[in-house]
Amino acid sequence: MKKIAFLLQGDAKNILRDPMLIMSILSPIILTLLIRYVLPPIQRIMLQRFDIDLYDYDILIMSFAIILCPLMIGMLTGFLLLDERDEELISYFSITPLTRNGYLLYRISIPFCITLCCSSLLLLGSGIAQPGFWPAVSIVILTSLQAPIVTLFLGVFAANKVEGLALSKMAGITVIAPVIAYFVPSQLQYISGFLPAFWVTKAYMRTGNFDTVYWLYSMTGFVVCLLLTGTLYQRFRKQLT
Repeated sequence: MKKIAFLLQGDAKNILRDPMLIMSILSPIILTLLIRYVLPPIQRIMLQRFDIDLYDYDILIMSFAIILCPLMIGMLTGFLLLDERDEELISYFSITPLTRNGYLLYRISIPFCITLCCSSLLLLGSGIAQPGFWPAVSIVILTSLQAPIVTLFLGVFAANKVEGLALSKMAGITVIAPVIAYFVPSQLQYISGFLPAFWVTKAYMRTGNFDTVYWLYSMTGFVVCLLLTGTLYQRFRKQLT
């Protein structure tokens, strides 16, 4: 426990020194406040002037918002991972009682836990498109599993923080998943099935039914997340040897 507390303390110091990382950790709270308090007046204006009801697209809006949580948190912890690799701290941790495996487990579990809290706050605090308890639990877990993927993606493919910033923008392609799930014809849309965010949206769209199809979407998303996490984890470990 002391080792984890030491790492958490170090992470907190690194985040507070970088305004971009501070914004990353605050972004889910900002999103929640925007949807809760800014969206309603925009909705009234759109309805009065253009006869467009934004709440007809409430699940689409929430899908965008909730997918941003693991993207921002994963990017944050990915940058911390790149810093520690550049400073050769990972090699140091490998000879401590924490061990390299313990460090890597910490580094991928932290973004999962933070995203779990942030996405739960977003679902509960946004005030729109709120699913029932069990659908919400599965959506939050499925969403949170994407944060370690972003972290490991940066660790595997970025040589430094500059490359990490560029790659994090490329990882932002996941935000197109809700559009594909909503508007692309049913069979063609499954070409984006390699994106976990796609399955989050598909499951979210079925929360009103909470049927076999819902669980099929959810379980497929879990499998995709686990496969991507396992593949990236093994590749990152090989890079450290």
